[in-house]
Amino acid sequence: MRDRAEARARHHATTAVVVRPAPGAARPVTAPESAAEQGSRASVVTRRKAPDGTARSGTVTASSPSARSGSKVELRTGPDGRAAPHGRPTARAHAHAVRAGPGMALLTAGPAEGGRRLAVRSMTRRRYARIDRARAEAGPDRGRTGTRS
Repeated sequence: MRDRAEARARHHATTAVVVRPAPGAARPVTAPESAAEQGSRASVVTRRKAPDGTARSGTVTASSPSARSGSKVELRTGPDGRAAPHGRPTARAHAHAVRAGPGMALLTAGPAEGGRRLAVRSMTRRRYARIDRARAEAGPDRGRTGTRS
């Protein structure tokens, strides 16, 4: 959340005017993992003013696929006046964090568990080797085993 607050402090909200659709942007762009959250987007060429008052233009991704020439779009610009990338929605950031937590736990616990299993296997093999040596030293079992007495 701190990074998000810092980004908001660095970026300035700006209203830009759509000049035309961006060349080669015949169909709307859809982000695969966020289609349900934000719908489709369209690349458009816009005109806007930078925070220092200079005129800027460039290609940005509009949140509405039906952005027409002359319509206004909201975007955020950096201190130099260039369009800033769209931030990650809070819900998606939360979902990524929820998935990353167990993933990191597995990455941390996996090698420890693997090492533990190797140690137990080594101890078990040494134990069985000691038992086999002891039985070999004792010789064949001539006791009453199997006589049902």
